[in-house]
Amino acid sequence: GGFRAVSVDDDTGSILFNREIQDVVMKEFGPKGLSVLGFDACLMAMAETAYAFAPSTEVLVSSEELEPASGWHYSKWMNQLLSKPTMSNADLGRVIVEMYRTEYGNEYITTLSALNLADIRESFAELSMFADAVAAAGADELANVKAARAQLSSYGASTSPPLKTSVDLITLLIRFESLTKNDQLRAQSAKLRDHLSKHVIDNYASTRSADAATGNPYGSKGVAIYFPESHRAFLADGYHNGYLKTNTDRPVDFVKNETWANLLYQILGLK
Repeated sequence: GGFRAVSVDDDTGSILFNREIQDVVMKEFGPKGLSVLGFDACLMAMAETAYAFAPSTEVLVSSEELEPASGWHYSKWMNQLLSKPTMSNADLGRVIVEMYRTEYGNEYITTLSALNLADIRESFAELSMFADAVAAAGADELANVKAARAQLSSYGASTSPPLKTSVDLITLLIRFESLTKNDQLRAQSAKLRDHLSKHVIDNYASTRSADAATGNPYGSKGVAIYFPESHRAFLADGYHNGYLKTNTDRPVDFVKNETWANLLYQILGLK
């Protein structure tokens, strides 16, 4: 359920929700007032997270996949920032991603990406237009999106029980383009994919989390999206209420404002 909460306190059971951080950052820093926001936590490089912090933050650094327990090695990137405090927001994002790449290499299923959040909500509005076009195209195209999803492994699949709720968005579009016979939808998907890719400042993925074209089913390109593999997987997600349009408890702006959720409802047979 990383689309909705960052962590749970093992001692108190208190949950740190994305919405709470989103509201505090906007209150304390104002529009585009925070240069770089990093999440040293699992499953945070998601469309929903980028959308939430786009109004307040310039660069988001986070992982599509689970993180090793040791997390970030802070001194490695902080020392570089101290030696060059005038580096740009994008360069700091690259430094943090490179720190992670150096730290973990191919040892685990690891990812980290730096995203430029400027105008990223416009790209997600394009995603809504794509979702609406797929829905209007009928059963064959809904089936193609579902089949594209089935070709990808979910992030967090290495846990027990495995998570089955998020996949790489850009690779999902690539797989859809290979399945559809609708030239207009293929072109719309490719254009959307190109715009999303331009937001990725830097992206690290271990060999086991790399390009799906190599035979690996994750295809980590830098930004994930909520897409449970089935109706059952949606209901099994303890945070699935956050993906309901009717939810008012710490609402997810991406769900409220865009139409990706509507497409999921059709594909997964949800009301």
